[in-house]
Amino acid sequence: MHRVEIAGQRWLLPRHASSTMGNTEILTNNEVEFSNYRKFAADSTVTFAEPESETP
Repeated sequence: MHRVEIAGQRWLLPRHASSTMGNTEILTNNEVEFSNYRKFAADSTVTFAEPESETP
């Protein structure tokens, strides 16, 4: 674990992760290295139009 600055704040984040899974026939090992952490953000707005008035 190490501290990383993202968007002006410090976070404690992993550098490495690994997992091993298997059964009697096969063994799988998955290793991941984490780097270049970044902040991703998005904004959105939902608006609804006023219904048109029905005139006879």
